[in-house]
Amino acid sequence: MSQRIYTGPRADRRGGPSGWIAYLPWAFAALTILGQIVWVLVGDDGRVALSILTVVTFFLASASHAALSRGLAWAGGYLAISLAFGWGIEKLGLATSFPFGTYTYSDALGPAFLGVPLVIPMAWSMMAYPCLLAAQRLSGTGVGTALIGGWVLASWHLFLDPQMVGEGYWTWSDIGWT
Repeated sequence: MSQRIYTGPRADRRGGPSGWIAYLPWAFAALTILGQIVWVLVGDDGRVALSILTVVTFFLASASHAALSRGLAWAGGYLAISLAFGWGIEKLGLATSFPFGTYTYSDALGPAFLGVPLVIPMAWSMMAYPCLLAAQRLSGTGVGTALIGGWVLASWHLFLDPQMVGEGYWTWSDIGWT
């Protein structure tokens, strides 16, 4: 007769988490999509709240997926780097106008740390993770991942900025190259 040793909760066939926790990133993703659908149906006050809420739920989808699929240590490192980079690049932009030009944030996006609304680094982090996954799928690893990931993240940023300016979340002081 063999002895069975308990090794913790059973994982699914792929070795990932099992039970309700495995669905957590998908639940946050569904909330994000629902928030984005409802966003177009509500007035200005509702849009501000939904903008922040969808960033938070998308951030939680990315963070929980990273933690469940790559481990807590990897996810913690990713979050530390992406949040610090997101805040740092925005602070650099506000202080020097590099690399985005001269711009300011409105108060609509909630609390800020040294002029950068807290939701902004969360937005960088929420989007950097799916960009990384897409780049890894398309290129494997190495330089190709960095180039594709950077291109996808920059494309998202270029797509998003006109919408956020239109909503009054930030304003550029100069337009065009000088």
